[in-house]
Amino acid sequence: MPNEETVPSSQTNSEPSTGSAMTRRAMLLSGTALAVGFAFWLPTGKAGSDISPMMRIDLAKDPANGQWTRSFSGRAAPADVLHDPNTGSAVRVRDLFPNRNDPFAISDRLQLGEGGYRLKTPDRARMGLAPGRNHKSWAMNMIPFGIMLDGSILDPSGPWYDGGPADPNNPFDRACTGWEYEVMHPTVSKLVGVPAAIAGHVQPNGMFHYHGYPRLLISELKKQATERGLGSAPLLAGFSADGFPVLDFSWDEGSGGRQNFRFSGYVLRTGRRQAVPFTNPAMVPPGDFDGLYVQDYVYDPRRKLKEIEEKLDRGESYFGLTRRALQSGRASFSLLDVHNGAKFAGVEGYTGKVYAYVLTPDWPMVPRLFAYEPDDSFKKVIPLEMRREGMVARLAQTFGMGGGRRSLYDQCPAPLKSMREWHGRPPY
Repeated sequence: MPNEETVPSSQTNSEPSTGSAMTRRAMLLSGTALAVGFAFWLPTGKAGSDISPMMRIDLAKDPANGQWTRSFSGRAAPADVLHDPNTGSAVRVRDLFPNRNDPFAISDRLQLGEGGYRLKTPDRARMGLAPGRNHKSWAMNMIPFGIMLDGSILDPSGPWYDGGPADPNNPFDRACTGWEYEVMHPTVSKLVGVPAAIAGHVQPNGMFHYHGYPRLLISELKKQATERGLGSAPLLAGFSADGFPVLDFSWDEGSGGRQNFRFSGYVLRTGRRQAVPFTNPAMVPPGDFDGLYVQDYVYDPRRKLKEIEEKLDRGESYFGLTRRALQSGRASFSLLDVHNGAKFAGVEGYTGKVYAYVLTPDWPMVPRLFAYEPDDSFKKVIPLEMRREGMVARLAQTFGMGGGRRSLYDQCPAPLKSMREWHGRPPY
């Protein structure tokens, strides 16, 4: 996982300061807020067709301890059709799968709630929690990061380097290298059948999940938010497995108002690859740090700020941000913390400032670290241990799903256990 570094307090305990000019799924998604939860609805066919429920979110408070829990129900699948805002064309997600390198169709039988994954999270944002200085993060270790409002899963994890060519059937790092392939790198996305248009693909069990920034779905969610009068607030796009809102990286402050941008603080390391924290020093992949691996990136907000400023000074834009917009006061930007999050005001469903994660167009796109322990329900999407026999066991091994997530630990010899046991925590 990315190297965790100390983050300035202004970028962990509050929303980062604003950058200045000098320093720095035709478909519409509609929603109905309920007293005890939220129901999200999406058309499943052509314009004018019947509307059917896609996902429901229920929020409940335990009277015994005052803790809030958010539970999810509905199908664990993406929207049927998304529109590309750049071309106006409709993208039928299920027509993209199976494909040459991803032979699995999207299943609409998988359920988020009863009879399925039974996904839920504590609402830590409502509890007022936020990571502070020297906060001990939780590694993803093949646990899905969260869930989008249409019911699709956010799971950026990829296969692992084993000393040979990239192999998509190595999800549990059988060689204990610590080097994880970045699925959105062109070489890997082609290998595992991720269409560039949607930045996601399908697992053997039929579960569609996003690996990168879900641009088309975000566009649909923005339409929804605007229709409900929330176009000038940070866009709520989903929820994380450890209990926080997940937002989009940009929003406008009303008609003609300032556009706000939030970017990650990660940059590519420079030079030839060498051992980095939480990797096996005897199994370093060849080549330069070029983004092929998750570990090619490091959190370095000072250098990232410099890179953005230099790009703007050359007259280029950075994911929609321009120097002219900054100088005129029509735009602002700031960098996120090591978890790709910050505190925000105006988040739908909350009052005051709350901590939230952000989906960004720059790496990591989907956060790669949990600030807090993910809920057990998300841990069970890919179980810690899988006990299979006979043909089922052989099929599981064929698709690289042999021993469950515990394989990440068990396949490492004693001297390398620390690669997985972050901050002394046992396997989780």
